[in-house]
Amino acid sequence: MKRGEERMKVSVRPFHREDALTITELADDKMLADTIGLPHPYEFSHAEEWIRSHPSLWEADEEYNFAIEYQSDIVGTIVIRRNKEHDAGELGYWIGSRFWGRGYATSAVEKILSFGFRDLGLNRMWAMVRDSNIGSRTVLEKTGFVEEAVLRQARRRGSDFEDCLLYAITRRDYQSLE
Repeated sequence: MKRGEERMKVSVRPFHREDALTITELADDKMLADTIGLPHPYEFSHAEEWIRSHPSLWEADEEYNFAIEYQSDIVGTIVIRRNKEHDAGELGYWIGSRFWGRGYATSAVEKILSFGFRDLGLNRMWAMVRDSNIGSRTVLEKTGFVEEAVLRQARRRGSDFEDCLLYAITRRDYQSLE
């Protein structure tokens, strides 16, 4: 899919303190916790502390957390964790389970790719997903990421371990999609 052709338009913005209740409501979901590894139950204090950490991470040029909004409602989160030494960024995101399958993640990833490559000047962005997370794998592939590696038994899931897949996109890859 070429840039600008996304099915669903979302916006991304920095978090505000008053977003903590919405994040708590979205994140306190056992299915989401099992899929991406959030703590469960997810408490209001988790959201407050997490949002409170954002400005200092932003100022240190280390991590950029954004709310994903659709029609003024927060539907999820997206982040770039920056590695300045290598001009690289790790992408992470999640969408509240009641909003899955609507194209919000794809649209948000496209916006964050633009931010990462244009505003931050990154050369490479990467993401790691559980092998079983078909939805995230699809989002990454739709937005130009390429599977690079299988990390065997990389994440604990209950008493078992699950493989993860490493996906990446370079600035050159991104520019060829425009």
